[in-house]
Amino acid sequence: MCSGATLYQCQQLRLGLHVNAACFLCGVGTEDHDHLFFRCPASRRCLALVQQWLGRPVGEDWNWIFLKQMRDGPMLVRLILYAAFSGLIHHVWDMRNVCRIHHYVKSPVCIVRDLKFELKVRIESFNCNWKTSDREWLCSINLI
Repeated sequence: MCSGATLYQCQQLRLGLHVNAACFLCGVGTEDHDHLFFRCPASRRCLALVQQWLGRPVGEDWNWIFLKQMRDGPMLVRLILYAAFSGLIHHVWDMRNVCRIHHYVKSPVCIVRDLKFELKVRIESFNCNWKTSDREWLCSINLI
């Protein structure tokens, strides 16, 4: 009975309440974690913009490609990728909640713009003496 539904939707069903299982962002897919992160066209577009911004490949198998890069490579790159990915998950969840409560969908471009700003503020707060290669990479993605 609750297949594909969120825990909240399952609880509503048990109470006999009408449940709309459609994704709040796209209105097409069934809202569950697999859909929201990152099968929904809105969240998938956000992921594609982040991958494009960071110079990482966009593909169907995003989880293996992107997550593998968070495991390999220079420490600074891994930290930025991790911060960007975890921040994106937070922003997508927030986008879903804003849509559910206020019936307003923030554009993927705005989501990524906000994420970039947050990462830039974090990076600037480190006050580090960056290696030349790290500084060049951070400049190339507009974080310093």
